[in-house]
Formats: sequence, structure tokens, C-alpha cells
Amino acid sequence: MAEDGLEIKIQVPDLEKVIRKLGPELISGSVGDFLKRSVITVQGKARMKAPVDTGLMRSDIKFEVDSAQPPTWGKVGTSVFYAPYQEFGTGIFVGKGFHWPPGQALGLWAERHGFDSGYQVARIIGRKGGLEPRRFMRGGLEESLSAIKGFLAELGREIQRKWEGRR
Repeated sequence: MAEDGLEIKIQVPDLEKVIRKLGPELISGSVGDFLKRSVITVQGKARMKAPVDTGLMRSDIKFEVDSAQPPTWGKVGTSVFYAPYQEFGTGIFVGKGFHWPPGQALGLWAERHGFDSGYQVARIIGRKGGLEPRRFMRGGLEESLSAIKGFLAELGREIQRKWEGRR
């Protein structure tokens, strides 16, 4: 998913201990549902926050849930090569001095937005010191945390019902 791209992982600390104690057959479906709901929520928020030009990066924000039974992780990410630059920023915004991107890499974008060339855009970015971070993935996760906490509480209640034999 995020080969040289960007991903956010959701992990539950000590989940393996809980699985051993409760038994995988009791919690597999419930944990899988929790993780899937969580990553779908993060994916939706990240897509809403993603900067959009052609829509490529927004549409490439995907999720994956561990296929093991029970699953122990979920992740959201994009493999679009420029996603880390959008998420984290460049140059002075990441403490690396001024950043001048290659003009030829910005040619198509510049053309679509009425600039003479990608070099003109590169010069503007360079004068600013780089690209400011957009934080669409981290922002998506942060905006999802209250919902994820709610999903986790539901997961706990569901496991308790199963443990007590109430289904």
C-alpha cells in the first residue's frame, strides 16, 4: 500500500495478551469489525482533508486490516509518491533549510493552473522555503480518535457479552 508513500497504523497495545487470555474464537469477528470501522473512519477523514488537484492522492488513500484471525492491526495510507511531501512539508518547514523542487516535476501542475512553467512554481516554493505540511493523514487520525474510542468501548461491551454467554 504505502511503498515509499505514507501510512498511519492503528495498533492496540497488549492485544496479543488479551487474545491469548480470552481465546481467538471469542473475539476474532469483534476485533476485525472494530479495526475495519476504525480504518474506514480514518480513511474518510483523511480523504476529506487531502489537498486535491487531480484527485489522484485522495482516491489512493486506502485501508487494510490484518487477515489473521484475530486481526491485530489496521492501516491507512497512500502510495502516491508525493504524499509524504504534502503530509510533512519540505525545506524550512521540516528543519532542512530552503527547498527548491525540480521545475520539470511541476510542469503539468503549473500548466493546469495557468503558470508559464513548472520552474516558475518551483521558484515560488523555493522563495517560501519549501512546502508547508498539509497533515491530511495525521489530521484524519486525530479527527477520528473520539470515534475510535467509542468503537473500542463497543468492542469491550461486545466481548463482555460474549464472555458472559449473552451474545
